[in-house]
Amino acid sequence: MLTQSLPLIHQRIDPMKRQARAFTTMLCVAMAGVQAAPLSYTSNLLPDQSTNWSNYLDLPQFDPKLGNLQSVTVELFAHLAGSAKAESHNNTAASITLSLQAQLKLANPNNPDSLLVTTTSLLQRNFIADRYDGLQDYAGSSGASFTNLVTLASHSATFLDSSTLAMFTGQGLVHAPLSATAGSSYIGPGNVRSSLLTQAGGYAIVSYEYLPTAVPEPGTLALALAGLALLGLLTGRQKKGSLPARFAE
Repeated sequence: MLTQSLPLIHQRIDPMKRQARAFTTMLCVAMAGVQAAPLSYTSNLLPDQSTNWSNYLDLPQFDPKLGNLQSVTVELFAHLAGSAKAESHNNTAASITLSLQAQLKLANPNNPDSLLVTTTSLLQRNFIADRYDGLQDYAGSSGASFTNLVTLASHSATFLDSSTLAMFTGQGLVHAPLSATAGSSYIGPGNVRSSLLTQAGGYAIVSYEYLPTAVPEPGTLALALAGLALLGLLTGRQKKGSLPARFAE
């Protein structure tokens, strides 16, 4: 009788043990922590001003108490504003293109010769100028004026190297040098007077991807302990259900 009941005990306990182990494993994986949603911070805003200029952006660092930093992404926004005017003094019609351009460069504060990210903002206007109408007024049949020109461009770079991760880790600010350089130009024939006014401003957004410090919630911890207790209970029952070798004969 005892010999026949022994397989039935194992048949009941073994599947339950497997389920308990699987349940506990899943809970442990959940407690171990997964990559959290990226954290993003916006720097101070530098308003539009006539190029060329140099200034600084302050980027909030990643707090190491939150976890282990995996990557840093810096997106630089370049705002361009200005006006473009031209007057043709030619005796024939001409196609004229006016370009406003500003390039913003965000440098590594630990090595100003190394750039974190560069963004170029560009605006273009084209018109056909007739032969000179005798008036230097950037208007009429031989001239044109484009005012209140505005555009915004951005570019980003992601860093995985240990030195950059270390620079962006802390509880302060990364004081990064920012410069703006104009590249405005005129394209067309000679005998053309042009006026190009370029202003630029900018800001940056820094994003952090990280593995959070594993701090299980009370409910998750209770479930994990329950799974371990169930596994221990089933293991103990299996040992009690085992028979000495002499009864198995």
